[in-house]
Amino acid sequence: MDTLHPDLADVIVTEVDARFLGLVRAINARDAAAWADYYSETAFVSAIAGTDYFGSKAAWVEAVAAYFSDRTSQRVQPEEVRITPLSASSALLTSQEQTAFELDNGASFSGRHVFTMLWGKEGGQWRILHSHESWLDE
Repeated sequence: MDTLHPDLADVIVTEVDARFLGLVRAINARDAAAWADYYSETAFVSAIAGTDYFGSKAAWVEAVAAYFSDRTSQRVQPEEVRITPLSASSALLTSQEQTAFELDNGASFSGRHVFTMLWGKEGGQWRILHSHESWLDE
C-alpha cells in the first residue's frame, strides 16, 4: 500500500466522517431512501447485520426499509469513530455507537452498536462498498 500524503489523508478522514454523520442522520430519521444513497450503486460488495448476509444492495435496502418501518423511534449516537485511509479512493471506518429504538409493538432495544465499513470514492462522492454491523443488548 502506498503511503498517502498527510494532507490527503486528512481530507479523506474529514470527507468520510461527514458522510458517515449524514448516514447516521438518515438512520435516526428512519429515512430508508436517504440512507440507501450512502451505499454504492456500482461497487456494492455486501452487507452483514448480525448474522444476516446481504449480497446485493437491493436486498439490503429492502431489509433496512422493513426495519425502519417497524420502528416508532430510533437513535444512533456515535461515541467513537475511526477512519483509516487506505488509498486516495478507499477508506476503512470502524465505529461504536449507543443505539436505542422502539418498535411499533412497544418492544424496545437499547445497547452498544458497532459498524465496520469500507468506503470508496465514486463520482466524487464517498459511498459504502461493504458494511458489517453488530449490536449487544444492554
